[in-house]
Amino acid sequence: MHSWEVTCIELRENSEYDDCRSIEKIGFKVASQIQKRNIDQAYSMIESNLTNYHVVVNGEDIALVSANVGDIRYVRTEGSDTSEDPLMKLGKCEQN
Repeated sequence: MHSWEVTCIELRENSEYDDCRSIEKIGFKVASQIQKRNIDQAYSMIESNLTNYHVVVNGEDIALVSANVGDIRYVRTEGSDTSEDPLMKLGKCEQN
């Protein structure tokens, strides 16, 4: 199965969270364009083993995992919710 490198994120406006729960979309490069997936799509694809996503930190691929708290579904790389998650350090996706 292919794993797509996540290169950017889009945050929800006025989110009450300062960690991965505030991410609305992830972006990854396909050919020379950024493709985006909303978090529900990414969560479902990870859960169903259809697609993997990862970030690169110091040359190492770190997989995204699906997570949920109550009815909030999201993705993260860390074992717990933290603003230091590598996903939170990615830049904002450019508008298409």
